[in-house]
Amino acid sequence: MGKNTSAPYLVAVAGRKGGAGKTTTAYNLAGTWRQRGRRVLLVDLDPQASLTRLLFGETAASMEGIGSRIIAPAKGLDGLSQPVCDGIDLFPGDRAIESATFALVDNPTAPFRLRKLLAPVCSYDIIVLDTPPHLGFALNLALLAAHLAIFPTRLMQQDVDALSDTLDLRAELEELGGAARYLVVPNEVRQDRNDQYQLRVLAEAFGPTLSAPIPHAVAIKYALNQRRPVVDYDARSAAALAYAALADRVEAVRDGSI
Repeated sequence: MGKNTSAPYLVAVAGRKGGAGKTTTAYNLAGTWRQRGRRVLLVDLDPQASLTRLLFGETAASMEGIGSRIIAPAKGLDGLSQPVCDGIDLFPGDRAIESATFALVDNPTAPFRLRKLLAPVCSYDIIVLDTPPHLGFALNLALLAAHLAIFPTRLMQQDVDALSDTLDLRAELEELGGAARYLVVPNEVRQDRNDQYQLRVLAEAFGPTLSAPIPHAVAIKYALNQRRPVVDYDARSAAALAYAALADRVEAVRDGSI
């Protein structure tokens, strides 16, 4: 696929609960779209830099992170991109995003800086924003920049409670131009009675915004241990097919089909 001359579609993978599967979802969606010939930019907004470390290992510590450009937006984004593989690039994460949080605390326009920084970027089809496991500045940046928010959630009650908090935040930020559409994605779903019951509860609560579940799958663990998306590890696995279905759903939202 040649250089994209239209604005990319921005997807924030968000939630305040750790372990919900945000980084795993972001990377596996990117891998799925890469297989389809899309160019994808990953943006790591987590000060823990989990995605950056997953992709680059020990060398991640020496990379400049997106937080430094949030603090000094006049620098633009030149020189920040790191190639992951053919079709996927990364804007790394590091603890500079925490510095930005404190440095810009009195700046009322600061939460819009990521949106402004990404506005000129046109060489990708899709930009995926990975976010930290808490409410705050970095999550606000992502939701205010994104067209669509994806909320992975496990099916324990504390995860569902955290999901509710994040959805409330998205609704408030929508009034400021934030992500107007969202999908709830049940993650690590097993075939036991509890998970199947919780799926029915979520379906009643969220209706068409509930996406098909991502199953609990050993293939995901094996793939990530090799720093690969599951579609590259086993394209026929249940997990790879589930991420493909989620990618289809995102594209349907983007195209206005749903």
